[in-house]
Amino acid sequence: MAPLLSRFLAPKTPGQKFALGMGLLLVLALVGLAWEVGYTAWAFARLQPRYPFLPAPEVWSHRGLGGQQPEETVPAWEEAIAHGAQGIEMDIHYFPGLGFALSHQRPRQPMLMLGPTLQHFGRKTHYWLDFKRSERSDLHQVARELAATVKQAGVTDLLVVESPDPDVLQAFHQEGLQTLLWISLSPHPSPWQALREQHRVRSWLLRSGAVGVSGYQGKLPPPDLGFLAGWPLFVFDLATTAETAPFCRLGQVQVFLSRSHSIFPAPCP
Repeated sequence: MAPLLSRFLAPKTPGQKFALGMGLLLVLALVGLAWEVGYTAWAFARLQPRYPFLPAPEVWSHRGLGGQQPEETVPAWEEAIAHGAQGIEMDIHYFPGLGFALSHQRPRQPMLMLGPTLQHFGRKTHYWLDFKRSERSDLHQVARELAATVKQAGVTDLLVVESPDPDVLQAFHQEGLQTLLWISLSPHPSPWQALREQHRVRSWLLRSGAVGVSGYQGKLPPPDLGFLAGWPLFVFDLATTAETAPFCRLGQVQVFLSRSHSIFPAPCP
């Protein structure tokens, strides 16, 4: 041991000093990474997720039933509710000085506004708001305005706001809104990428205060969601009970979002 220590402490050439310094930096970086991953996993395991809407699962309408009516319109949402949808999804865009407009793409005039629409439907349904962030707006001001709009309609406890951005979700959470973290539900090509995605999702859920996770599934097979055991899932866009069945077996889906009324109001076979 002593010879090794003496050799380690012996004078070094510039090249040896550089290699030693880089080696020490690499060791410190690996220790820091291991600490971050380990702490995140520990803290995440201590969270107590809850289902914001019971009983679960429910089926909500994705942009309304657009068969006879244009999507994201009051008639389309009314048709969905009439067919048994227990909630409706809306895409919202923020305009400073005007408020929140409803449209999947960037809305055009005349704009359908969120406030009057929430007041029209009131407490007879649930709401999933997909927030399209405006980079030019102050995020905390946007959050305050959205919370005020929702509160005025009396539906704060009946809705969730979705975004892939943890900063957006954190701002909304601080204003008393329930939020969803959008994640990719596509299978990952390698175990390393899957582990990296799991760490990212854990850390963002810790940071954002979200009540659940949402993601597009379509016709893809369900991914491995074991690291999210117990967390409410909000899954879209499923159209048949054959597509919902694998998720029903997970026993943790809060909402199935669908454009088809074929699974209203009972999504699980």
